[in-house]
Amino acid sequence: MSLFARIRSEGPDKIIVHRWGSSLRQWAAGQLTRQNIIDGFALVGSDITELDALRATYDALPTNNTANIIIKSQWINRMEDVFILIETGDYTEAKAKSALGF
Repeated sequence: MSLFARIRSEGPDKIIVHRWGSSLRQWAAGQLTRQNIIDGFALVGSDITELDALRATYDALPTNNTANIIIKSQWINRMEDVFILIETGDYTEAKAKSALGF
C-alpha cells in the first residue's frame, strides 16, 4: 500500500496527515531521522520509496538566494496541504505526485 493509499485509508494502517506533516518537518529540521519516520509509521516497501522521493525533492530545492530559501521553507507546508487533499479525496495519487514535483 502506498503512502497515498494509507492517508486515504480508514483502517488501522491510516497515516494521520497532521502527524505525518509534523514528523516530516521535524525530520527536515534534524530532530527526527529517516529511521524514526519509518519506525513511527511502520513504513515498508513503496512507502519508504515514496518517503525517500519526498526527501529528495525537498533536498533538491535550491537555497542560493533569499527567494529560494523562502520557497524551500514553504514547500514542506504545501506538502501537508497536498496530503490533506489526498485524504479528502480531492487529489488523486497522480495529481499529488505532480503537485509535489515527482
